Parts: sequence; structure tokens; C-alpha cells
Amino acid sequence: MRFLYAFPFLLVAWTMLIFAYESNKDSDMGSIIIYAALALLFIYLAIKRYRAHKEKKPDIGNIIAINIGLLPLLYSNLFLTPIMLQGRDINESGMIYVLVLIYSPMMYIGALVIIKLYESFRIHYKQKRL
Repeated sequence: MRFLYAFPFLLVAWTMLIFAYESNKDSDMGSIIIYAALALLFIYLAIKRYRAHKEKKPDIGNIIAINIGLLPLLYSNLFLTPIMLQGRDINESGMIYVLVLIYSPMMYIGALVIIKLYESFRIHYKQKRL
């Protein structure tokens, strides 16, 4: 369960590495530095979040909804990683990140609504049994 806390940060760090690779293909040194720094920042945040998850009572429903909402980002990264590892330019294939912009918020909100409905019905059912 601890991995769910760090996974969003690791996924975004992976995306920043893909962006840094594409900037390297474009020979844009400023973007390479910015994306590499962002990747390191998100890796640091993932490690920090992984270690400090016991300090307060987390909202497990929100953590699960965030991870479900990031599934399109995971899909797009899995789609682009083989292209990147072959040494080819990403170019138009990078438009797959439009999928992330469209579907991630919808999947997050949908998962959050379903989890909150489940929790409210579970609480209502427990109260009814007593």
C-alpha cells in the first residue's frame, strides 16, 4: 500500500524523462536541464512521500482515485518508451499526451465518486444493521 503514495510522483518523473529525451533529440539544452531537474524533484518527492506516509491518517479513497486517474499517463508512457529506447524521435506520437489531458480528470472524478458512494453506502448499511 505504501507504493500507492509514491507512484504518482514516479509516473510524472518518468514522463519528465521522456520529455527530456525528446528535448535532447531537438538539441534544446534549456529544456533538457529543466525536465531533468523536474524528474529529480519528483523522484525526491516520491521518496519523501513513501517514507512519511505514516504521519497522518490518509484518505485511501483519494489515493486510489489519483492512481486510477493517472492510468492514461501510464498508458502513454508505456506507448512512448519503446520508441524512445529504439532511439527514434517521438514527434507526432507525443500527441498521445492529449489523451492524458482529456481522460485523466474524468477517470479521477469518476473513481472518486464511485469510492465516495461506496463508503457512504457502507456506512449507511452498518448503521442500519445496528
